Amino acid sequence: MLIRRNFLLLTCLALLAASISFSQEAKPAYRDPSGTVEERAADLVKRMTLEEKVDQLAGGRSADGLGRTDEGQLAVAQVRE
Repeated sequence: MLIRRNFLLLTCLALLAASISFSQEAKPAYRDPSGTVEERAADLVKRMTLEEKVDQLAGGRSADGLGRTDEGQLAVAQVRE
């Protein structure tokens, strides 16, 4: 019984330690206000998908809030060609 209780205690401690380390991930460079504008913008653009980049060029989010419109999808298809 004592071995089982110790095993459960060690398992709980290991899970707690793992969750703490995952919650302390470093912020992406684009969210770090101490970085220069150029560094932050380059990091953000590097993380964006093609669809997000086309959406930004087209003027930002569309009316549905997701950036998905027939025109937007057409623009993405044209960029890929």
